[in-house]
Order: sequence, then C-alpha cells, then structure tokens
Amino acid sequence: MMFTALAITMLGLFLFSSVPVHAGSPGDPSGGPFDWAPFGTSGPFPISNDLFATFQLISQYAAAAYCPDNNDSPDTPLTCPTGNCPLVEAAGGTTLSEFEDTAKFDDTGYIAIDPTNHLIVLAIRGSVSKANWHADWDMLRVDVDWCPDCRIHRGFRNSWHEVSHAVTENMRKAVDTHPDYRIVVTGHSLGGAVATIAAAELRRLDARFAARTELYTFGSPRVANEEAARWLSDQSHFSWRVTNENDLVPRLPPRVLGYHHMEPEYWIAQNGSKSTADDVVWSAREDSSWGNEGMVFPSREAHHRYFGAISACSPDDD
Repeated sequence: MMFTALAITMLGLFLFSSVPVHAGSPGDPSGGPFDWAPFGTSGPFPISNDLFATFQLISQYAAAAYCPDNNDSPDTPLTCPTGNCPLVEAAGGTTLSEFEDTAKFDDTGYIAIDPTNHLIVLAIRGSVSKANWHADWDMLRVDVDWCPDCRIHRGFRNSWHEVSHAVTENMRKAVDTHPDYRIVVTGHSLGGAVATIAAAELRRLDARFAARTELYTFGSPRVANEEAARWLSDQSHFSWRVTNENDLVPRLPPRVLGYHHMEPEYWIAQNGSKSTADDVVWSAREDSSWGNEGMVFPSREAHHRYFGAISACSPDDD
C-alpha cells in the first residue's frame, strides 16, 4: 500500500496522538508449539527458529505476487526476476491459477502448489495502481455476517468479493488434488488485508479449510472493527500477523475511525531486510506498545522490508 506525502500529513494527527515510546526488553518465551501466549500475559516473547524460517518462506510467496509473470501465465513456475524469492524458486512452486487486473479493484495474485513443502498457497499482491489505492481509501465500515456488530473495511471487502468465486473454486480443486497439503493464505500490505478476509471466508467453507488454513500477513493495514477483530483472533490459532519496525501501514486506518487489528502481532524489531529469529518478538495483544504501534515515528520505507525487499518486483515504483 503506497501513500503520498500529502496523505501522510493528513493522517499525522491520528497517527501520533496516542503513540507511546518503546521501553524495556523482551520477556520470557511462551514455550508453546505455535507461540501462543500463556493465559493472562501479553508479551513480548521470542519466536522459534522454525517459525522464523516459515516467515522467510511465506514472505517470499507474498513477494512473488508482485511479479507480473506470476499473474498472467498459469501452470508455470514461480519466479522473481529481482532475486527476492529464492526459497520459493528452490521449492519448485508452480501456479495452479493466476489472476490480475480485475475490472474494478485490480486484484492480482495466484494460487500455487509447492511440492517440496507440501503447500497450497494463495498469495495476493499489495497496492501498485490507482484502482488498488481506491480500495485502500474506501474506509467505510460495512456489516459482515461473522458475528453480531462485526464490520470490516468496505474497500478490502469489495476487493475480495471481486475474486472470491473464482479463487474459492480453484482452492477447492487444489484441496481435492492435494488433500494432505497445508493451506496458506498470504499477502503484503493491501494483499495482507484482502488475505485476512479470504482466510476467514475459506475457513467457513467446510471442515477441510477450517482445520488447515494458515494466514500470514506482512505489513497489513487494519481490517475490522473491535468485534470483527476479536472474531478473527478467535476463529483460528493459525494466523500470524507480521509487522516491521516503524512501518506506517499497520497504523492505518487509524483507531479513531474504529479500526482494530487481530491478535497476536509478530514484530520485526530491527534489521527488517536481514533479520534473524532474534530480531523478531511477538505479543498476544493487538497494537501492543512493544510492537509497531509503540514506535514514535512511522516510516513508509520500512513498509518494504519484510525478510528482504518484499515489493521489489512491483511493476510500479510507487
């Protein structure tokens, strides 16, 4: 998701009005197999080397969604000419279906099969076009039938609806063909927001998706009101929302407009492009003062550093 200097200035008052300064140091590890928090605690906690390796791999699937050749030629290997998805290329990921330039919102991405890691991956691209930005800025909250009083961002909902039928049918075909594969839904920026809704809806389809759909978002903006964010947090423990340093985009839309994040947050505290497991901590709270929300000065540049140059393959410079 890209924002002009004018837009950043307009939102400045919202962003800086209630942002605390970081203090202290990381806490004790949770010890859980999926890095869940002990009851009554909020973090931050370190992450395991295995989870860090998963973040690296899945972030490269999100990065590959920016590469035009991965969005217009089904049944071909995933590649990144900018060299930022070597793990995906080495795994031999091949697209099952691809989509791009949808009529109203320019939704773009792919469904791929990873035979090495036994994954079915749905990856959705972030913002690169005016149509994407129109979706970003359509911040009206609209009802969704997840729970009473659940509301979500209209632009993100409409973006998902434009591709939901085709994506759902192709995901069903992928699961029928590969019943033992894990299901991964991912995206960066706008792609992360749409992926959040996509994963929620896929999990509601049938038991196969409910039990196996994993969500990984990188630099996602806020998607939901408090009720819907809580519903998303409770729907599945297989959701990982990753933020980087002082990335601006996870601060948007601002909380004063009634938007909240799902829990938990996994925060790259430093070295976004070349981080190690020691650089990443997590908190069981949304908008934790230990994480992205606690950084005083938000940055647009940090939005592009997630375990590498995640949007380097974008066909547009801004």
